[in-house]
Amino acid sequence: MENIKKRDTNIELLRIVAMLMVTMIHCVDNGLIINNTPNLSIFNYVLIHFVRAFVGIANGLFILITGYYQINSRFKLKKILGLWGKTLFYSWLVLFILKVMHYPTKTLFSIFPITTGAYWFISAYIALYFLTPILNIFLNKLNKNQFKFLLVLIVTMFSFFKIILITETFSGLFMTVIMFYMIGAYIRRFVEIKYNQKYFIKYLLVTIIFTCVNLIVAALSKVRLNTTFHSIISTIYGRFMDFGNILLVLMTVLLFLKFRTIEIKSSKINKIITFLAPSMLSIYIIQQNTNYSSLWRYDGVTNYGNSFLMVPYMFFIVIIVFLVCLFIDLLRRGLYSLIKKTKIVSRLIKWLDAKTYSLSEKINNYVA
Repeated sequence: MENIKKRDTNIELLRIVAMLMVTMIHCVDNGLIINNTPNLSIFNYVLIHFVRAFVGIANGLFILITGYYQINSRFKLKKILGLWGKTLFYSWLVLFILKVMHYPTKTLFSIFPITTGAYWFISAYIALYFLTPILNIFLNKLNKNQFKFLLVLIVTMFSFFKIILITETFSGLFMTVIMFYMIGAYIRRFVEIKYNQKYFIKYLLVTIIFTCVNLIVAALSKVRLNTTFHSIISTIYGRFMDFGNILLVLMTVLLFLKFRTIEIKSSKINKIITFLAPSMLSIYIIQQNTNYSSLWRYDGVTNYGNSFLMVPYMFFIVIIVFLVCLFIDLLRRGLYSLIKKTKIVSRLIKWLDAKTYSLSEKINNYVA
């Protein structure tokens, strides 16, 4: 039991690391740092590409972790309703505050953030979770060779072809999400973790390779031999940083395996990780609100384009945003804990828990 607990804590730590990576992605992409920084030095240009490649696996990590655990778990409606509720809470709260401040808002997206895709990751995650009862039946019936063949086929179709084909016939965001879920499920069922493997060193090496290739494609995208060539290369470059890129898929697996080998012996650190991990998706919801995500462009990073302080300053901004969002969600969690202690709310929660559990069991029994 102790080994399982430590392993789970390690994966919870990976969730925290992944959310820090997501925050960095938002800083670079929403801040348009690579393409919107005056006097960006060659050193910073290369270094930012490396950082962006290093953290580009974040979204894939969250889905892979879900596949790793959910493949052996039963469908729980309460889990997905909780995530939906948190998304609505923050979306409506921000909408209300911005309306009071007379700040321009995307009202429809804020009122219906899940169904309108205002948070693409949350919408895709919820859709995936509803499919897991059927998906798990199929995946659990495959033997190792069948599963491996299916993964090779899926990864080829939804990562490699997505880069080289002009159209996205063989790919799609949701299918990429399913691909990562399947990879996590395969690791759980068939992969034996080797503690003597240098997973992180391999991860760094692939990151360097990915950065070099990305820089080459970026340079080619600036060459204007003719309109067709420029259009093709620009399209490829735009898709190259997608988290379903075959090199990013490999990096995602390597980092996950590395965290599986980490042992956290301190009970205090275990408790801290366990306490903080449930807030990670909330941090994403807070910082990626559709009404103000463009504010990343005013974080001041672009002012350091020709300075060695640019990347350190960028990390500083990311940590501050992460901690502020974490603090906000801890306040929400504390307030919720106080409210649910009242008799009326407590009874309502127990009634809802009973109803969702009953419905979840009906769904599990129906598809079994």
